Amino acid sequence: NIENNNKLYGRIPSNNYDDCNFSGTHICYSKDNYNSNCTYPARYYDCTKCVKNASRKDDICQCSSELYYGIGYIECREKSSNGIEKFCLSVCLLFHLKCLIK
Repeated sequence: NIENNNKLYGRIPSNNYDDCNFSGTHICYSKDNYNSNCTYPARYYDCTKCVKNASRKDDICQCSSELYYGIGYIECREKSSNGIEKFCLSVCLLFHLKCLIK
């Protein structure tokens, strides 16, 4: 289980789970894929309901990569010159992702 990880976000994989606990995270999911064997975050996040300055890409909301950063289904903040690269790098390292920072 991955519960109680407040910095975890993204889409729950479409797998059949016998038991899972996503509480205490910011993971998004579709109500169509709701699994009664799982515990979900207290707040429902729909991966496809984009906030201001975000759009859908690969069926999940993402902030405009040119001007904004954040989680596209929660909040997008305007990029500034103070620390956005550090923020992106820390997220990439946390999730073992390949980062391309301009």
